[in-house]
Amino acid sequence: MQFTKMILRLLVGLGLMATIVQAQVINADIKVDATRLDDTRQHIAEALQRGIQYYIESYSWVNDAYDSPFNIQASFYLDTYSDNGYQQLYTGKVFWSNGTDQKYYDKLILFNYRSGEPLIHSTRFDPLTGLIDYWVNILLAGELDSYEQFGGAQLYTQARRIAEQGALSSMPKGWDDRLTDVEEITNNLNFRKMKYAYYDAMYAWGSKQDEEAFRQIKTFLDNLEAGLESEKGRLYAKQFLEAKYRELGDFYWEVGQREFLERLTSLDVDHTDYFQEMLKSW
Repeated sequence: MQFTKMILRLLVGLGLMATIVQAQVINADIKVDATRLDDTRQHIAEALQRGIQYYIESYSWVNDAYDSPFNIQASFYLDTYSDNGYQQLYTGKVFWSNGTDQKYYDKLILFNYRSGEPLIHSTRFDPLTGLIDYWVNILLAGELDSYEQFGGAQLYTQARRIAEQGALSSMPKGWDDRLTDVEEITNNLNFRKMKYAYYDAMYAWGSKQDEEAFRQIKTFLDNLEAGLESEKGRLYAKQFLEAKYRELGDFYWEVGQREFLERLTSLDVDHTDYFQEMLKSW
């Protein structure tokens, strides 16, 4: 496992890098699928796909610059189209991810989009750009929570404000659910503490701060256990484990504390066999 890369990432997040990084980078992998609609709409979907990617990548979403790029993936599936004379309305669903431990399914999207219409960042609420803004803030907040404990708080607040605007707008469908989602994520303190503790443990270990690393590993396991016991927190904890279980196993092996791996084995029941194989060769 390449611990150096992770440690550098954490150093940047903690403000300890001597080199000033000039600009933040976001890589957006966007897909817009309109195969359920007519040929004209499918052609428009191609332009919309490029527009969304540019909208995300060309904007500065966070105040600080980071060494590693943020990755955002979104797959839009457009189900219906209607034209009422002054609005061209689309409905559908979308999957959002950072490519690793964050995965979200938005089951109902509704927005107005005219062919060739540019997507513009504005404080005025728009159903399409509001949707993008909401989910980009959610994903980036989750990333920043791994750099600093509760580091994503400001972006989660922005996402909540967008959801509140959406719920009061002329196209409120789906926004009550998004408001519920951001509240659940923000208030899932065990999960947020767990994620930060894991990355901070790796930083401490790489910095030869063994006792601090062990303390943060225990913090990680304590919050993982609490998260798995919570109905709302279980999904996020399991998503993190699915994305990171091999990395976790490698790190605990590197740390050389068998008790940590044994406890993880008992908590992460989906990957018990994998960890038990590691324990056999301890």
